[in-house]
Amino acid sequence: MKVMKLDQEDVVIFLPNFSFDLLNRDVLEDYFRDLFLKLEDCYEIEMNGFYQIDLYTDSNYGTVVKIEGDDIPYFDYFDHQVEMSIHVNKENCFLYQVEDILDLPSEILEKSSFYQYQNSFFIQLNEAVSKPNYIRLSEYGSLVYGEMARKIMNFGKLFRKSLC
Repeated sequence: MKVMKLDQEDVVIFLPNFSFDLLNRDVLEDYFRDLFLKLEDCYEIEMNGFYQIDLYTDSNYGTVVKIEGDDIPYFDYFDHQVEMSIHVNKENCFLYQVEDILDLPSEILEKSSFYQYQNSFFIQLNEAVSKPNYIRLSEYGSLVYGEMARKIMNFGKLFRKSLC
């Protein structure tokens, strides 16, 4: 688990090789209550108030959780109480931003599509790759998800498996 604190109220959590039971809201809410307690205990991130939670899942990566605090008037007597709205994104696409696609193993090149957007290269895995190659890709590249990934896929220049 990797936790990235964006500002006072917003947090992104990367959970590789982890998936949720997206159909069971009670299980999701219980998981996030426990997660909020862990964030307070381990990362000293105070969690109280109302939060929008967006879930992005990918069969290769796992899950990315984006937690955004809302600026709803909050009273002191609700201290340490958390309300949440959980949104499961159904159309997920994860891309990996890399410096040079030719430095990657041939298995990744054969099983991927490539995008060029604003002088950067992005890889979308079309099929699963071996674990060592996937670890290399995740270390070599930066994960891009959500709106930014959709923007790259819509406006970037697409190259399909023609580099191998």
